[in-house]
Amino acid sequence: MRQLLIIVSFFICFHSLVAQTVNFYYDRGADKLQSKDYEGAIKDFTYVIEKYPDYYEAWHDRAIAWTAQKKYEDALDDYSKAIQINNKYYLAYYNRALLQYSLGKHTESVNDLSKAILIKPEYLPAIEKRGELYFEKNEFEKALIDFTKASDMKTGNFKVYLLMALIFKQKSNIPAALQQVEHALVLNPTDGESNKVKGLLHFGQQKYSDAVKCFNKAVAMTPDDEELFFFRGQALLNNKDYVASISDFSHVIDNKREMRKEAYLYRGIAYYESENYLSAEKDLNKVLQTEKKSFVAYYHRALTLYYLGKDDRAKLDFSEAIKIKPDCDDAYFKRGMLYYKRKKYDLAINDFSKALKYMSKAEYYYFRGAAYYESGKQNEACNDLEKAMKMGYEEARKDFGRLCY
Repeated sequence: MRQLLIIVSFFICFHSLVAQTVNFYYDRGADKLQSKDYEGAIKDFTYVIEKYPDYYEAWHDRAIAWTAQKKYEDALDDYSKAIQINNKYYLAYYNRALLQYSLGKHTESVNDLSKAILIKPEYLPAIEKRGELYFEKNEFEKALIDFTKASDMKTGNFKVYLLMALIFKQKSNIPAALQQVEHALVLNPTDGESNKVKGLLHFGQQKYSDAVKCFNKAVAMTPDDEELFFFRGQALLNNKDYVASISDFSHVIDNKREMRKEAYLYRGIAYYESENYLSAEKDLNKVLQTEKKSFVAYYHRALTLYYLGKDDRAKLDFSEAIKIKPDCDDAYFKRGMLYYKRKKYDLAINDFSKALKYMSKAEYYYFRGAAYYESGKQNEACNDLEKAMKMGYEEARKDFGRLCY
């Protein structure tokens, strides 16, 4: 009996010693993994697995080491083995999901994240990551559910709020989008992307001064983002700060080839608005060399040529603009003025009438009245002058008193 007890005690001590040895190797492997000694970590975890094949944490941690060494198939095999041993091991699902995502396996990644969440419903990293993946695939409603849950859990991840802001922006719910981007900026005030999005939201509300302030912050934080200069240039243009606007568009032209055409267009408009018509014409010419369907380019080059006194070319550009956008009242009016200047009164009347079809303006009535008068149509002229006069057009009052009594 005593001999049997000695044998039993020997086996208990032996297995205890083996277990202690295995745990020693596992702990040492974990330390090596932490210190980025991946080769050493793999050796220790492999020793543990050979002694205890069901040690799922060792399979999982070796997978992390394989991933760090870019041995992705080995890592996937180890994550899968850990899950096979313990199908409730949510960390293995989560980390396998991250690896699947990095390999471009979006569906598999979402599936693993969903399994992790099913096992551990309050596991915030998986909820946040699944929301990001839904967002990337434009599945905004699903993404919003995950982000809302993360928000309810008081996440400290500013990106959750930033992406929620973008979803609400896409839904045209600007107040909600601004609220979310403010949350993002509270968590990370120096994030350039959040300041950029806030600037775009203000721009969409025509709050151009506020937009410029946000873009200024974003540029200071991410000066290599050339889009920021383009967006700020547009905000400055709408804010009538033409010199600064031209500077930003020039920066884009010099540094971002793929946005050059748009930058030439808006710099041309800025030059036009600042009455630098020759520079405006040059920029708009560059746009129209390739963009034959750009109403904005034709219209603004027509205006530029109009003020440069290049009447024939201006008339042609107004006509091209009208072909693209047949309801542009000002294009009809300006072309009508060119006809009026050439004493082609019937053509002028026709254009003024089309302008009035789309917009009732005193100036349009006044000049159509003038064209009627020059054509010998007294009654029609007086009717239009009276309408312009009632709309507060001073010259119409003078001419009506002089010509219609």
